[in-house]
Amino acid sequence: MPLNSSLFTRLLLLPRFHSNLTFFEMSNRAAFVDSPKGPIVVRDTEVFEPEQGEVQIKVHSCAIQPIDAKVARLGIMPLEYPAILGSQVAGVISAVGADVTTFSVGDRVVGTTKAVAQKKAKFGGLQRFAILDASGLVEVSEGFQILMAKPNQNS
Repeated sequence: MPLNSSLFTRLLLLPRFHSNLTFFEMSNRAAFVDSPKGPIVVRDTEVFEPEQGEVQIKVHSCAIQPIDAKVARLGIMPLEYPAILGSQVAGVISAVGADVTTFSVGDRVVGTTKAVAQKKAKFGGLQRFAILDASGLVEVSEGFQILMAKPNQNS
């Protein structure tokens, strides 16, 4: 079960952010690992809502880190299955939870999810809409380009 650019071809058919979200863009699609050492399966899922101190991010880019590959292939961490992996994300805030005053809907941010620490699917970055703790976000300016992952044509 290699984690390679074909995952991006299947999952990251994520529409780019526009100020007016359409119904399609408000649906959630994620890359799940259904069981320890199980295959990655891309499917629709619920849009998770932010709770106190959290924000919902419309994910534009998510890095697949070595720990994600190890967790998926080797089942080395106890997770709540089905799990959504993905740690570092960049995107646009689409909803804010209670007591979040430092960020607003529409802010462009980068941050680290709690996918492995909290062991809950809503925190995984490999989905259209992920939940992040507002205290771990950094706002980025309009000049900072959030790129979509693209398969390497040479590999």
